[in-house]
Amino acid sequence: MELNPNLIYPIIHSNGTSGSDLREQYRKAYSAVSKAVEALHQIDTNGRDYYCHPLGTAALGKALEQARKRVERLDAVAQELMDMAVHCDKYAKD
Repeated sequence: MELNPNLIYPIIHSNGTSGSDLREQYRKAYSAVSKAVEALHQIDTNGRDYYCHPLGTAALGKALEQARKRVERLDAVAQELMDMAVHCDKYAKD
C-alpha cells in the first residue's frame, strides 16, 4: 500500500506521542468519518422532494451531484486518516 506522499506524517520518537496511541487516534477518526459516509448514503434523495423547486427539473440532478461530492470529500478525508494510521502502525509497539 502506497501512502499519500503529500501528507505530513508525524515523526514517532520517545519524546512524542507513541505510534500505538497515534494509530488508535487516527483509526477512531477514520471510523467516525466512515460512519458519516454511511449516514450520507442513507439519505433518500427523492425526486418528489424537488419537483416544485424554483430550479425546476434541474434541481434533482444538482442535489444528487452535491450529495455525490459530499461523499467524495469525506472519502478523501477517510483515506488520509487511514494513511496516517498505517504510517503510525509502523512504529507501534504492541
